Amino acid sequence: MNAHEMRDNVAAYVLGGLTPPEAQAFSEHLHGCAICMAEYRTLKPVADALALAPEPSQNVSPLVKQRLMREICTQRAPSRAFLPYALAAACLALALLLSIGYAYRSAQNARIQAQLNQSNTALADLASPNARHYPVPGGQLVRSGAKIYVVMRTLPNPPAGNVYQMWTLQRGATSVAPSITFVPLRGETLVQLPVDATHLTAVAMSVEPPGGSKQPTTKPRFLVRL
Repeated sequence: MNAHEMRDNVAAYVLGGLTPPEAQAFSEHLHGCAICMAEYRTLKPVADALALAPEPSQNVSPLVKQRLMREICTQRAPSRAFLPYALAAACLALALLLSIGYAYRSAQNARIQAQLNQSNTALADLASPNARHYPVPGGQLVRSGAKIYVVMRTLPNPPAGNVYQMWTLQRGATSVAPSITFVPLRGETLVQLPVDATHLTAVAMSVEPPGGSKQPTTKPRFLVRL
C-alpha cells in the first residue's frame, strides 16, 4: 500500500472501519509517519464527538450512529481533503436526527400531559356528588352533568376479531346512534362518550366487528335507561 492509500485510510482507521489486519498494519505505519499522524490528530476529535453523541430517543433508531459510521468507513475517499468533510457531514446528520428525536419526545410529552389533564377532569366528574352511577355488567355508567362515562373494571375481552361498541338514544329518536368502539385493557376501560348526556334517554353496548356498525348486529350486553 503506497503513501496516498495510507493517508486515505486515516478516517477509516479513526472510525474503526479497517479489518484487524489492516488496522494492525496501519497502526504500525501511523507511528512512523508524521503526515498520517497529523491527519489522525485532526480527525480523531471529530470522530470522538460522533461516537459520544447521546442516543436518539423514541422513533429514531439507536443504531443510527453505528450506521452513519459504517457508511463513512465503507466509502474510501477519492482524496484526503474529502475526509474531514465526510466526518463533519456525519456529525451534522446525527445532530439533525437527534433533534428530530427530541422534538418527537417533546410532542409526546405534550400529548401525555393532555391525557393526564383529561384524566384529572374525568376523575373529578366521577367523584362529583352530583354524578349519577348506573351499574352494568363489568362496571358502571357515570353521568356527570352533560358528560357520560363508561367505567369498566372486570369487562372480559370481546370475541377474537371484535370490539365493544357503545350506542346512544337521543330524546325523541326512534333508533340508537352508533358511538365509540373499544377493547378493554386487562378488563379495564375509562372512556367518555362524545355526546351531550342531557339529551340522552338510553345507552347500550354490544359486540361488533372491527370499526363498528351502523346498527347493532348482536344483542346488547346491556341497555341503561337514563
